Amino acid sequence: MNLPNDTATLSFSVRCEALPWALGKRAGGIQVPPDTPYILLKVDWTKKKAAAPKLRLTTPGGMVVEETGFAAFGVAPMPELSGPGSAAYHVDASNAQSLMPGTWYVDCLDAALLGTWKFVALRPVEPVQAKLRHDRTRTTNVEA
Repeated sequence: MNLPNDTATLSFSVRCEALPWALGKRAGGIQVPPDTPYILLKVDWTKKKAAAPKLRLTTPGGMVVEETGFAAFGVAPMPELSGPGSAAYHVDASNAQSLMPGTWYVDCLDAALLGTWKFVALRPVEPVQAKLRHDRTRTTNVEA
């Protein structure tokens, strides 16, 4: 007996823009506009064998958030976008303190171990689009 093997593929896409750098006395600042639902923070470094950097965030209000406090603050690592020489984080605005508009600072506490490093912060400019593709392409033989 032949039974159909249904397969489905669900994919998501979102269009993002890079947040502008904040100009001022201190390097590493990004400008987060009001009504930003989340940002993706991506850090890249040249010494690929180096472990992911230890980061520290400073909010527009001056609150310092160490990595040990990231989860409580709405910051989550994104292993699917990370790899050798790269780490990505999702910063969610659902936490009342997360993503206040204004200038945020990102500090890399072990930058000397990474070689050259850089980061970019992205925010969505459109809602997430989901697409579901349903295929019925194969059959499976089953003995009764």
